[in-house]
Amino acid sequence: MTSNNTPCGVVERVAFYRVRSLARLAFLILLGLILYLTVKPNPSIKEIQWMPKESTVFFDLHDGWKNALGYGALALAGFIGWPKGWGRHEWKPGSRKRAQLIALCGVVVFMELLQLFIPTRFCDIKDMTVGSFGVLVTWCVATITERIIRLPTGKIMADH
Repeated sequence: MTSNNTPCGVVERVAFYRVRSLARLAFLILLGLILYLTVKPNPSIKEIQWMPKESTVFFDLHDGWKNALGYGALALAGFIGWPKGWGRHEWKPGSRKRAQLIALCGVVVFMELLQLFIPTRFCDIKDMTVGSFGVLVTWCVATITERIIRLPTGKIMADH
């Protein structure tokens, strides 16, 4: 077992904060990418040059996977970047994590509703459902993983 005062404990905390910072950056980048893909006039992603051609063809044929994986990746970055969840500090950790889940599902709905204002796009309840399902699956995996992976002291790294 390592104490948090030992050099190993300090290294663990530094690594944790570095990963958390990278996840927060990834969250912002993914949010921007999803916003771009949501409001661009053409729903097809084939014309995006930097994406592999095979994946763009697949995701254009299977739109649900695009939403589930995209919003799932956004949720994963959010859950890693803010492991204690979102909300007031006096809330219990479970409540903050549920607030984070609800907010991320709200992002899915908001992004889809934005398409009401774009003449060449349309708002689809199926896309909202599949995107929210991607967030929910990621939340379940993150919650289970958090309960399995603990420090030798029994505390989750995020509690520091």
